[in-house]
Amino acid sequence: VCDRGFPHDFSTFSSEISTATSKCDCIDMSSIRIGGVLSDPDLGEFWKPVWEAAKTAAADSGVSLLLDPLERPDNDFETEHTKTAEKVRSLCQEGVDGLFTSIKSQEIADAVQYCLDLNVPVISLNSGLQWSQSLGLTQHASQVEYVSGYGAGKRMIEAGMKTAYCVRFFLDDDLYDRCNGFRDAIDDLSAGETTFVTDMAPHQGWDSKQSFKSHVEETIALEGDWDGIGILLVSDVFVDEALFLK
Repeated sequence: VCDRGFPHDFSTFSSEISTATSKCDCIDMSSIRIGGVLSDPDLGEFWKPVWEAAKTAAADSGVSLLLDPLERPDNDFETEHTKTAEKVRSLCQEGVDGLFTSIKSQEIADAVQYCLDLNVPVISLNSGLQWSQSLGLTQHASQVEYVSGYGAGKRMIEAGMKTAYCVRFFLDDDLYDRCNGFRDAIDDLSAGETTFVTDMAPHQGWDSKQSFKSHVEETIALEGDWDGIGILLVSDVFVDEALFLK
């Protein structure tokens, strides 16, 4: 049996397994290079456990992990998507043995196809289920966005929501799916007692925490008690500010 450097105790395995002869050449795990292209973990709490999990998996298996923070200048998501696509192509050109990324746009999907054409295996995570399926990737690690939005709607209806808003912070097909699930839950489960008002999308003015707060309050435009109003945030951006809306 090849020693692949895993920090585990194999002494409890049966003698039949432990003395088996491998029919494959042993692989030096340290020679395997895995590339990752993800958002900078300092941009929000969401990505930090993903980064830690990737680093832990690489350390446990003994592979080399090429994972650098991907900056997002001034919350410019289109630029981030372009930088993601460029980094994906660059890693595959360098000859990584595998790659993982979040497929948030057609531009990134095209870069993933480029890697597949070079016979570099790719898995996707978080965003991009539909692209993952169309590209024929072996695995997509994520929640199903529509189902998560639907579940959020169900729980908020049960909590007494009567008027509903969905807030997206950037143009991403997965976030449309979350809002669509939220809206459908209201149609299916509220017996007409909850009204879906609008899907708030980002615009030029959403360049600060205060402008986000002002825009949401102006859209809802309700003085006095906000009892019964439900707001689904489909990203962790501006969560703290949302807690202090009227």
